[in-house]
Amino acid sequence: MNTEQQYNDEIDLADLVRSLWNGKWLVIGITLATVIAATVYVVVTPKSYTGTLYITTIPISETNKYLPLSVASEASETSETSETSETSEAPYALNQAELNSIAKDQLVLLFIEDVQTYVGLKKSMEEKKYVKKLENESNAEFTRRMEAVARTFTLSKVANKKSEGGSKWLMEVTTQQPDLAIGVLTDALLFSNNRVSHSVENTLNEILNARSRSITSQINDINITKNVLIAREKLKTQARMAFLSKQASLAKIINLSQNTLYQSQQPYYLRGYTVIEKEIEILSSQQSPKLFNPELLDLEQQRQTLLQDKSIARLKEAFKLSPIGTDAFKAATYDLYAVQFKSTSMPKLILALSLVLGGMLGIFVLTIRNVVSRKEQP
Repeated sequence: MNTEQQYNDEIDLADLVRSLWNGKWLVIGITLATVIAATVYVVVTPKSYTGTLYITTIPISETNKYLPLSVASEASETSETSETSETSEAPYALNQAELNSIAKDQLVLLFIEDVQTYVGLKKSMEEKKYVKKLENESNAEFTRRMEAVARTFTLSKVANKKSEGGSKWLMEVTTQQPDLAIGVLTDALLFSNNRVSHSVENTLNEILNARSRSITSQINDINITKNVLIAREKLKTQARMAFLSKQASLAKIINLSQNTLYQSQQPYYLRGYTVIEKEIEILSSQQSPKLFNPELLDLEQQRQTLLQDKSIARLKEAFKLSPIGTDAFKAATYDLYAVQFKSTSMPKLILALSLVLGGMLGIFVLTIRNVVSRKEQP
């Protein structure tokens, strides 16, 4: 029985080999047709590429360009006791008590936030015709499509190792036009860098202007206080002179020129009109009440200190020496020349799979044909 079963199996295997050989052209034809179809698909279908770009914080060599601002800030703080931050961590560390310090990590965050608004990307895509308006497409539809394409430029933060310093971000884009995508990225990132530069410049100008207004306000307040005190002193002097004139008149009525026995409990005119008129003469000859009032002297000293304050001028000069607001400003570090695009279509894999699947399909069709042929035989 086993011998007979083994013989039947050998017959079936021989029939299978024979049928495959007889139908080899069918299998080859179907396989070739599948490969041709896959080739056409690879050729006709637009190729997609994925490019990556790393964005990091500015290096120390860049932060050193902002040292004049830190030096000017420290100079303006000589009259106050305050802790100072490291220059490498706060390149724009101005007056720590009144001005903001923008660290290099904060700069790259400002840069990333601006890129993620997609304003620069959409502007660049429209200028370079990265996305073209279709026929019968409304402006609203085109704007929505532009927004969708802009969001194919994705940003994600890279987890830094302990040995690495600063923030690091990864920008990825999948596109069918790699060269044009590089052009769009170039303009968009430059646009964001300039916007951060202008933002920092405006912020620092606002702070400096606010400080200038504060000093001006303090001087005006001192002047107002001085005027009030001077007016008060003048009124006191006028009241005193009126009082003394009355007392001198009374002393003359009783013909008392001087009294060496005068006591404080007695009426003032008993001093004698000679002494009283001398006091009136002294009060009339006073040039400025502030010379005789300690409070006025202190206010004048404060006013002179504020007038001679050089911190704003020093900070403005340091501001001019920094790259803020110039083409040399850098909010982040990136290298567009290092972007490498890799194809996502994988044509070799598609052709290999088409070859295997075509062969399997050919064998399957051949097997079905043989089964149908055997059933049709009497």
